[in-house]
Formats: sequence, C-alpha cells, structure tokens
Amino acid sequence: MENSAYSTLLIEDNIFGFELKKLLWKQQYDQPEHKQLLTLIIKLCNTDLIHCEAEDLKMYFTENEIDLLGDKNTINRIENKEVLARWFDVMLTLNKKNIKVYINSVHEAYMMVYSANNEMHYIIRSIALVKYAKNFFKNEFEVIFDKVKKVFFECTSAYYQQLILIELISIYGETRCQVEFNEYIEQKINHFSTNKDFRSARFCIRYYS
Repeated sequence: MENSAYSTLLIEDNIFGFELKKLLWKQQYDQPEHKQLLTLIIKLCNTDLIHCEAEDLKMYFTENEIDLLGDKNTINRIENKEVLARWFDVMLTLNKKNIKVYINSVHEAYMMVYSANNEMHYIIRSIALVKYAKNFFKNEFEVIFDKVKKVFFECTSAYYQQLILIELISIYGETRCQVEFNEYIEQKINHFSTNKDFRSARFCIRYYS
C-alpha cells in the first residue's frame, strides 16, 4: 500500500483508550483500503505501556511493522494524540537518536491523555520517559514532580502508587521520595492492615522497606 493512500486516513482526535480502539476497529470495516495501517495502529494501542522497553517492543512487533513505524510519512495526517504519542514512543525507544525530536511531545501527550481519561498507565509511561533524558526536562522537573505527586495522593490503587514511586525514585532519588511520601505510606500500611487488605499493604511495604 502506498504512503499516498495512508495520507488520506484521518483518526479523530480527543478520543482515547477503549473508545479509540472501538473507533479503529470500526474503521477497519468502513475504510478497508487502510486495513494494513489500521491493524498496525490497533496493535500499537494494545502495547503495554508499563512494559515498553526496546526488547519488549522487538518481541511484540515484526520487522516489517518496525520498518513501517519508522516511516513518518505513514501518519503524516493523523492528529490523534494517543496514536502519535504511542507511535513516536516506539520510535524513540527503539532508536535513541529520536529522543531529542520526540520525547517532550510524547511526554506531554501522555500527560494530556491521562488528564482526559484518568487511566494510570498513561501517566506512568509519561514519567518513565523523563528518566530517558533528564536534561530535556530540567526546566520542568519540579512542575512534573508536583503534578505526579498530586496524582499519587489521589490514586486509590496501591499497585499503581507503587509503580509511580518506582519511576519517581529513578528520577528524583530515594531520599527526596522518602521525605515526600514516607509518612503517607506508613498511614496507608496501618489502614490496609486494620482493614485486612493485606495485598495492598504488601505493595506499600515493598516500597517502604
């Protein structure tokens, strides 16, 4: 299929997560001429953002798919923020030369998608990207920390809180995170233990210890 055909494919912006996947599945039937590209984008949207390192991606995508993902012209008229974030995320993860070009916009896009649907894996991936190239975020370090700290305190899942802390520690250091979060985590351990929610307590203890 030629790139000129790809250029006519439009994917609605401001639709994310499961709703985006439903739209893409529908478009496979409504626009069969774009089936190859839509199949790839659906696969991209099913990528596990929690396990999204280079080796994970090389096992998940075929060589032909990786070649297609490396062709920017393939999506030159797609404006959906999640599709673009995931696409360029794969490009910069597989080829570190792309970090400078894409990392800030991918980080911002994931943060925006999280703001729209509150699905935790988007913000966790956005934080993970910061550790790839801290210098590109040095002017935003404290702003990012404050945003993520707010998300952490509002999050009701001990599992996702643990994942957030893992990323924050890798960027800001253990000492900073202990100062910011230890008192809260102690309180949560006591709360979960009192309510016999030992699974959640274990997630807290795993970080606290």
